[in-house]
Amino acid sequence: MANLSQDDRNVIAEYPSDQCLDQLRDPLRKGEQNHSSASDYEAVDSPDSGAQQAISRLLATLMDHKAALDLQSKIRSGDIASELFMLRKRVRNSNFNYEHYRALSRLVVKKASDVDIWNAVFDLIITVSRTTPPISIPASFDSTPITI
Repeated sequence: MANLSQDDRNVIAEYPSDQCLDQLRDPLRKGEQNHSSASDYEAVDSPDSGAQQAISRLLATLMDHKAALDLQSKIRSGDIASELFMLRKRVRNSNFNYEHYRALSRLVVKKASDVDIWNAVFDLIITVSRTTPPISIPASFDSTPITI
């Protein structure tokens, strides 16, 4: 679990989510139900998945939130909005595993506190970054790929 600093908590308090997540609760709830009721054989993480579409919308909403611009990433230099952008890009490109996003989705559905939701965002970023292999850049000399 990510530890939010007092500065993080101050930013979250300064920019409450208010009703910005309200329109997402029903699609997230339906996505959870579809995912939970699907068999292992069904392709619930396909681009047509309701869960995938709802998560994509959630990430876009959080990315556009004022707090995301002021909260700093715990794993890279930059803000959380940039991290959320990369996550959303992965989701939209079908690199999606609903289990990674489930905790955040459930918190939004149950109207958890902003601190809990942003803490889950930090946890999600850390989790997905651990499961993503580093990007390789084609070698420019001596045939050795460079990872970043």
